[in-house]
Amino acid sequence: MSDNILELIGMNKIYQKKIHAVKDLDYKLKQGSLCALLGPNGAGKSTVIRMICGLCIPTSGYIRFKGEIMTTASPGYRNSIGIVSQHTNLELDLTAFQNLKVHGLLYGMKGSGFRKKADEFMFLAGLEHHRHTIVRTFSGGMKRRLQIVRALLHDPELLILDEPTVGLDPSSRESIWDIIIDLNISGKTILFSTHYMEEAQNHANRVSIFLKGYIISDNTAESLIEGHGKWCRIIQR
Repeated sequence: MSDNILELIGMNKIYQKKIHAVKDLDYKLKQGSLCALLGPNGAGKSTVIRMICGLCIPTSGYIRFKGEIMTTASPGYRNSIGIVSQHTNLELDLTAFQNLKVHGLLYGMKGSGFRKKADEFMFLAGLEHHRHTIVRTFSGGMKRRLQIVRALLHDPELLILDEPTVGLDPSSRESIWDIIIDLNISGKTILFSTHYMEEAQNHANRVSIFLKGYIISDNTAESLIEGHGKWCRIIQR
């Protein structure tokens, strides 16, 4: 039996019949890993994330989740993934707890079970004292932490983060990574995209470098640095 939780097979995405954003992508994500999609803006990383999450439909190719072919509309698949967008998509005029309650209702969570999960993850994210605070007043880092809490509420097997620290100050970035690393240590499988080379190098078990819709290298950060000394300059372009 395969130990891959997610496989992308022959994935392509073409926009307007001519813009080939992702090209013939084959990708495997091992259960329990913490993996990075690294590349400059426009490389195809976010398109891959959006296809995995069902936010855009592949032009061709398919997804295999835990060995079974899935569509992104499959309820079992959607319930097994948690998504943190690079953009703030919280309800800003609701409190933190109200945002979580809306999410919980969408996944059939309520009562003491929901409150226990909400309290557990708000404590993990350092937001336990802000549960009744209007989200509009939150800093960028607090909003991102709340997005992570929301994505974890229904206990997904796979957590997907699109540029999780983009636009944040160094202190906020560090606090976000503390949360992500703790989740991975506890067994959560995590896939994240980034254009910060140091994040991929310091945190990922495996790094896939994207450029113009292709994966041009795929290995541990150490192996990529040793074998491809120019990869850092490629990402900086």
